[in-house]
Amino acid sequence: MEFKTSMRHDPGVGRFGFLVATSFLVILVFGAYKAGPVYLDKISFEDELIHIASQAGAEGWNERTIREHILKTGRAQNFHVSRDDVEVRATPRGQAAPKLYIAVKYSRPIEVSGYVHVFEFRSEISSLIGRL
Repeated sequence: MEFKTSMRHDPGVGRFGFLVATSFLVILVFGAYKAGPVYLDKISFEDELIHIASQAGAEGWNERTIREHILKTGRAQNFHVSRDDVEVRATPRGQAAPKLYIAVKYSRPIEVSGYVHVFEFRSEISSLIGRL
């Protein structure tokens, strides 16, 4: 009994697979290069939101002051944030642990070879109201 293998050596198949894999890798690395800074800035912006919420809760800022700080910080981080995208609420001070809630929708467009992709985010932060 004789077994025959039907594999034959075709040099074009190996090269084509290598080109596809290399192209995919280049696209992946380029995407990470363009998107990475956006996500790093998002983390930094969320850290600033936590700081704003803590300071606002401790110092008793009003809603307008909180919004202004958030809008200024968003512009500094190159995010698009409008007044309507910032939600600020506080639980009544009579409760055992009154809290301040902040929700922010923000975005940043990036252009890649003529194509514009808009990264959209939403962050929700809470903080106690009052000093410890």
